[in-house]
Amino acid sequence: MALLVTLIEVGRSSMTERNEIQQTFDAFGKSEGMVKKSGSWYKAEGEVTRVVNLQKSQYGRRYYVNVGYWLQAIEEAKFPPSEQCHILIRLDSLIADREVEVNELLDFASEIPAEERTQRLGDLLTSRLRPVLEQGASLEGLRKLRSEGLLKGAGIRGPAISVSRLI
Repeated sequence: MALLVTLIEVGRSSMTERNEIQQTFDAFGKSEGMVKKSGSWYKAEGEVTRVVNLQKSQYGRRYYVNVGYWLQAIEEAKFPPSEQCHILIRLDSLIADREVEVNELLDFASEIPAEERTQRLGDLLTSRLRPVLEQGASLEGLRKLRSEGLLKGAGIRGPAISVSRLI
C-alpha cells in the first residue's frame, strides 16, 4: 500500500513527463526510504550501501534495473556509482525465476497497458527486490544471498575480487 501511495504522489509531482516504468521505479525507491542522487537510489546503513539504478537501453525503449552492493569494509563511500559497486547484478538475473516477466515489464515493445505495467512492476519490486535489498544490508546477509545462489550472475568488481571471502 505504501508503494501505491508513493506512486500516486510521484505521479502528481513535476515528473509528469516521466513514463510509468520510471515513475514506478522512483516510487519504489522513495517507499523504501532510499535517497536519490544522480539517478540512482541509495540506502546506506552499516556494512553495506545498497544501490538501485534504472538504466535505459541505448538501442530501444527498454530498461534494466541494476542492483549494487558497496562494501564499506573495503572503502567508505556515501553515493558510489552503481557501475562501480563491489557487487553488481541485474534484476532479471537476481530473480531468475521471473526473468521473462521482468524483461516484459521493462520493455515498451511488450504491449502491456500502462496501469497493468505499473501495478505488476510495483508488485514485483516490492515482493522480490525489497527482501533481497533488506537481506543485503550486511556482509552476513550477502553471504546468505550468495549461498542461496541469488548472486550467481553477479559481477564482483575492483578491490572486492581480492577480498571476496568477505561474502
